[in-house]
Amino acid sequence: MTDHPEALAPELGLDAAQSRLDNLITPIQQMEDWPLHLCHGAILGQDMVSPINVPPSDTAAVDGYAFRHADLIANLEHA
Repeated sequence: MTDHPEALAPELGLDAAQSRLDNLITPIQQMEDWPLHLCHGAILGQDMVSPINVPPSDTAAVDGYAFRHADLIANLEHA
């Protein structure tokens, strides 16, 4: 059983999925160079790659976390 009926929708073929994505995306018309302090909210026009690894080693403490939506709702109902 699912909380999201749209999850039961039939699968899209590759061409149909690509067409949907193409209709949602606005291609970049031109790129500009801006000072970093003016870039809040801007969208990069190309990849920006760091010359160093940050953090310098694999660190599980910064890998994130997850929770189940059902657990969140249950806790909110008891709050």
